[in-house]
Amino acid sequence: MNGQGGDFYQWTPASGLSDPNARDPILNWSQETTLRLRVSNQQGCVGFDDINIKYYTGPEFYIPNAFTPNGDGNNDYFRFIPVGIKEYHYFRIFNRWGELVYNSLDFRRGWDGYYNGKPAVVDTYLWILEGIDLNGVKISKKGP
Repeated sequence: MNGQGGDFYQWTPASGLSDPNARDPILNWSQETTLRLRVSNQQGCVGFDDINIKYYTGPEFYIPNAFTPNGDGNNDYFRFIPVGIKEYHYFRIFNRWGELVYNSLDFRRGWDGYYNGKPAVVDTYLWILEGIDLNGVKISKKGP
């Protein structure tokens, strides 16, 4: 964890944290949780922020079953989340007629829902993905 912007830090809940009053405690936790950080300074100014922690086990590719590319900042990109993967071979998305609408290995960005410069029609698409995990095992996935 990495807090910033003050002199005093308090993380809650404290479960799984090496030091809930440290700026940058280590989190040892094996489930999804939300942590709240209270930051204050010597002058008494106080700020709060929440962070949602997702827990993934691997090696595995995690892929959502839908996305909403409407520009609201939530689920605007369809992307895979690699856990324990050392090499990516392809991530491709096809429309119902078999046309390739997206092809990239940049899991940080993902498909924005555009095809040929225009928003793609609301429909079911097929994705395929392949890579090699940290143990040298090939993982192939596909889905709608």
